[in-house]
Amino acid sequence: MKYKVELNPEFDDVEDYQKDNDNILEVQVFDKETGEEIKNCYVTLSLSQNGMLGLGKGLIRYAHKFHPHGQEQLDPLTIKDIAVERMGVWTTPESRTVVIRCEPDFGTIDEEIFSKINE
Repeated sequence: MKYKVELNPEFDDVEDYQKDNDNILEVQVFDKETGEEIKNCYVTLSLSQNGMLGLGKGLIRYAHKFHPHGQEQLDPLTIKDIAVERMGVWTTPESRTVVIRCEPDFGTIDEEIFSKINE
């Protein structure tokens, strides 16, 4: 299967993945030692242009073979002899572990996000 990506979409274009308003991302950060979620923080992903393209393609391939509750883990590279490109990107030794999980049902933007904004 091939996916076509419109690089310059019109403002009011609705792409296939947007039709049901269930294209949702949740970001969480956890303390490595305690496993507790850290809420007073933010996440920065810094990628080269080819890193963005590689990760984008990796995410599309992963979504295509979707496994509910499956996950991919991108660990920092620390040993040259066993370095592995994961999800279309190489990580730096300074990187933190990133876990990308597939959640089967976040609901829709109305159910999941708008209902929680003013809680």
